[in-house]
Amino acid sequence: MRALRDGHELPLGPPQQQAVLALLALRRGRAIGAGELIGALWGEAPPPRALGTVRTYVSRLRKLLEPARPPRAPATVLVSAGDGYALRLPADAADAAAAVAAVAAVDADRFEGLVAQAAAARADGDAGRAHALLSQGLGLWRGSALAGLRGPFVERERGRLGELRVSALEELYGCALDLGRHAAAAPALGELVGAHPLRERLRVLQMVALYRSGRQSEALTAYAEARRVLADELGVAPGPELTATHARVLAADPGLDPPRPTAAEPPPVVRPRQLPPSVPDFTGRAADREELRHTLLRAGSGQPPAPACAVITGIAGVGKTALALHVGHLVRDHFPDGTLYAELRGLSGRPGARRADRPGTGGAAPDEAGPGLLHEAGPSDSGTVLGAFLEALGVEREAVPEQPEQRAALYRSLLSERRVLVVLNNAHDGAQVAPLLPGTGASAALVTARNRSLVLPGCRPVALDAMAEDEAVALLAAIAGERRTAAEPEAARALVAACGRLPLALRIVGARLAGRPGWSLAALLERLADERRRLDELQVGDLDVAAAFRLGQQSLTPEAARAFRLLSVADAPELPLAAAAALLDTDEETARDQAEQLVDAGLLEECGPDRYGFHDLVRLSARRQCERLESADVPRAAALRLIDHVLATVRGAYAWLEPHDILPGHCRTPDRPGTPLADADAARRWVAAEADLVTRTIAQAAAEATATREALRAAGDLACLWFFLVPTPARQHDLVAVLTPVIEAAERLGELWGQGRARYVRGRTSFYWTRVPEASERDLSAALRLAREADDPLGLARAANQLGSVLLTSGRPARAVSHFARARDGFFALGDTARAGRCCVNIARARLALGDAAASRSAAEQGVALAAPSGSVYGTAYAHYQFGHILTSTGDPEAAEPQLLLALDGFERAGRRVWAALTRGRLAECALARGLPERAAGYAEAALAEGVAYDSARCQALAHAALGRSLLDRDRPAEARDHLRTAHGLFVRHHAVEADEVHQLLTAITPGIQGSCAGGE
Repeated sequence: MRALRDGHELPLGPPQQQAVLALLALRRGRAIGAGELIGALWGEAPPPRALGTVRTYVSRLRKLLEPARPPRAPATVLVSAGDGYALRLPADAADAAAAVAAVAAVDADRFEGLVAQAAAARADGDAGRAHALLSQGLGLWRGSALAGLRGPFVERERGRLGELRVSALEELYGCALDLGRHAAAAPALGELVGAHPLRERLRVLQMVALYRSGRQSEALTAYAEARRVLADELGVAPGPELTATHARVLAADPGLDPPRPTAAEPPPVVRPRQLPPSVPDFTGRAADREELRHTLLRAGSGQPPAPACAVITGIAGVGKTALALHVGHLVRDHFPDGTLYAELRGLSGRPGARRADRPGTGGAAPDEAGPGLLHEAGPSDSGTVLGAFLEALGVEREAVPEQPEQRAALYRSLLSERRVLVVLNNAHDGAQVAPLLPGTGASAALVTARNRSLVLPGCRPVALDAMAEDEAVALLAAIAGERRTAAEPEAARALVAACGRLPLALRIVGARLAGRPGWSLAALLERLADERRRLDELQVGDLDVAAAFRLGQQSLTPEAARAFRLLSVADAPELPLAAAAALLDTDEETARDQAEQLVDAGLLEECGPDRYGFHDLVRLSARRQCERLESADVPRAAALRLIDHVLATVRGAYAWLEPHDILPGHCRTPDRPGTPLADADAARRWVAAEADLVTRTIAQAAAEATATREALRAAGDLACLWFFLVPTPARQHDLVAVLTPVIEAAERLGELWGQGRARYVRGRTSFYWTRVPEASERDLSAALRLAREADDPLGLARAANQLGSVLLTSGRPARAVSHFARARDGFFALGDTARAGRCCVNIARARLALGDAAASRSAAEQGVALAAPSGSVYGTAYAHYQFGHILTSTGDPEAAEPQLLLALDGFERAGRRVWAALTRGRLAECALARGLPERAAGYAEAALAEGVAYDSARCQALAHAALGRSLLDRDRPAEARDHLRTAHGLFVRHHAVEADEVHQLLTAITPGIQGSCAGGE
């Protein structure tokens, strides 16, 4: 029992209340007394308060049927009549429009009326009209009549209507045989006979359909089965009609032959046009659009013989449906026999789940958006979709086979001579889609799915990612207005970034701006700035980013749902499998299974073999779920597991690449294993691939939700190790960018170890790459103090050594010597002779600045002697580098050159490209000192190229200075001046002592240049 108003189903209440409505409806407006109504509901044994119960039911039904009726106004639909009631219904749906209450006609009445009209049409010899009327009437049925209701009246009425239905089916197939449609009728009659084995008329129709289909032996078998069933069940022989039909089949009576089709009644060809409208402001996706169009237009070309097929995959909101509909309309004229469309509900999870894969909700984006239509649980059944497709292609509903396999065969047969485009939206898996694909090359199919692993043989996969920035800005402009986005270009790009370039989010933002002309883009951007509220802001009308993501979550197992939440804890854009396993606290195989479930649900992206990543907005959705469903300790513990895993792996890589350095042994011992690295090459590959993972993990240690003393200590150790593994300025700048929040968080929690090491790295980096001595000195002095308080002797020695370099560079060599000596003694105490040797050559540099050349050379020789046997390639190269520079500066370039060549070889073997470039600059100085300007120019040009490539300002300055001096030696002052001016500017900006020497050269070339060079130009 169902009741609908304006297409919306009404909640009719408990079964007995529904039975009251059914009884009144089937009385066709006639009144029924209270006693008769009670007897119809309960028979001869009604409950004690039956009349009161009936009145309660009637009161509730009146509110449902006339919700807008004033409280004291009389009812006009369910009215009182004597001591009973009557239901005043219009005769049909057309009358309903003029009725006081908009109710539809009773379908049982409509069914009986259509059956009567069909009988009259067949009596007049119009089998075609009779068939159409019967199909229309039988199409009103949905299962058993009055299912779920009970009572004497209901049982009688259910039997009466059921008998009418079977009789109508007999008439329908009789008409089908009259029209020559025996082939389609035969399988349906077989199903019907199975349900009603004692109805001889159905047996007769079945035998005739089989005989006319060339299946005489099966027709005779059907008769034998009928005779056996009648004898077993009723003890009777077949009746005259069935016996006569048997005799006619045996005799091959020509009267059983099918009627000849007349030219006046050609079978109708139905050309469905089911494709929903495309969005009017579709934007971007030019390459994907062209690839799809080319693929679909191969249909009918004979190459390949299979039907053209493409599968569009991607996460929720990426614009799959919009692209499919846009391309479908582009190529629809290539398919003159029609277009079929089905929503497959691939990620449906439960009744009432919200979805917005609704065509027409917008631009390049909304294939899965927010609240929308309610639908049943689970993906669409392919057999049901096939039934709908067959009807759309002209098959009468009662001629649609019951079995899915038979439906698929008939579907392929109908498409075999047609050119049809089939669009299947939001597919679940290959098993659901395969029966719906055309079987010939004349037709084509376009499928959308979130699951990127959906594989359909012969189908071209097209994986959609977030839009390119220019396309995303263009989509925003198309919705919000070109002038508004052009007036605020920076805000437009920032809005696009906040939306993760996801088309659905962009459409929502554009719609909100379009609906509020007074808003600026910057104002909306400010609302999106808070990540915790961003998803709340990304909804408008039926479009809702968070709801689109929730749809994918409904199909997850509890384990996969937990993985969805915990994987979002990581800030890194991509996670290797081993890191994912650490977050989930499980083994890699289990982590892979859970991650693949998320990929299949369109919630996680596969970034490469065993690599996974979240779209930014999906990560926010997952974190919201984590906050709601997990205690605060859960994400904090997951973050610490990830930090430990990364620290363990970086320690392992450091041990391979710097095998003689003691730093890994003086770092926090992780509780988890890292990624196994087989050799130094594997370590280098991991370091090159996981820079973002490491820097984001260090930053994560300071995040409010995950900061603990253990995490911050690990972050400080990670920063120290990583700084030496990635010596290029760009990577070290990335590292320093995340250290300030780590330092601030460590200060809040009183974590001295991690704070000290982080300040050491920040101070060292600002010294080498930004050359701001004041900032470096503050950080390194603090690192020295913190290392002492934290009982970190290695941190103390490192900070003292680096602080000495800052003091030396800023013109305080005497103080530098004491810090270098302190560092040297500390490294000796730790057994690190390689670093002790480096401290010795640093002392040599300071002694040289103090004018004591002999002490400088002696200290440098000691440093080389200590570093060489240590086995540290980098440490030994550093000692040779400084010794060579000192020898050049003290007037012995011939002895300096072999030292610098040894340094160059060591730096290159250690992968220290910037230091190798600096060494070439020093070799250029050495060649100049030896009177070899051409050789100097060669070294300097190589140093300059590498300095530019690695963004090393100091290397560029040394190279320009050497080039300028080599040009001066070759009597080319104009060219020399350009290089020297560039060198001077770089030295001044980085507070380098070499600035004065270069300035003197410029003054000598151009008298009066002092004023122009004072500012560093």
